Amino acid sequence: MKDDYPYWAQKELEAWDFGSLALRRRVYAVAFDSEERFLEFEFPKPPKLRRKKLKDFLDRSDLQHEWKSVDTWMESFNSRSAWRDRSLELTFLAKDAEKAQCIPSRYTAQCASNSHVLSDDKTQWRFFSLDEIKRIMGIPEWFSFTDNIQKIRKYEMLGQSIDGRVIKAIANRIAYAFMKVKINAVKKVDKIKNSYSVANSGQLELLLS
Repeated sequence: MKDDYPYWAQKELEAWDFGSLALRRRVYAVAFDSEERFLEFEFPKPPKLRRKKLKDFLDRSDLQHEWKSVDTWMESFNSRSAWRDRSLELTFLAKDAEKAQCIPSRYTAQCASNSHVLSDDKTQWRFFSLDEIKRIMGIPEWFSFTDNIQKIRKYEMLGQSIDGRVIKAIANRIAYAFMKVKINAVKKVDKIKNSYSVANSGQLELLLS
């Protein structure tokens, strides 16, 4: 691939900075076949935005979900010495929460590093649904999995993917780089055209400034 696209740029970006509820810091790489396009490209900067809350990503209230006991979860947590030093700050999220843990491929495993939806009375919790994760990660509504993929595999695939908002922001910067190169090429042609004229004799004359 490097023979066809010799110019590479890479940068670490945090999806939360681009509007996601969940943390997801990843290194993104962009390759170009043209040095001009490569030099015009810049990775996007986080936009100024209104920070959304968990409730903006949740399913409709009439949809059914499987809720579990917080007390039972805490009993399991306290029984595991390896978990005792882990922070629970982002484990159980109320509807007004503005930040969640990174959603991993093993999200459906019980782990203190995962974020879960907390019930209004704070006695129960549940996993994010697949549709909620898609909204959190900025995946378009038209996207769907094929019916033959198991539910747990769908969670794994989402957990291994990247945030759609970051991809959209990078794509916009790539498009801008292509457009800038094209505009510069048009300006160069116009400059060449304006550097000469044709005399009455039909002779080409060079205009010197």
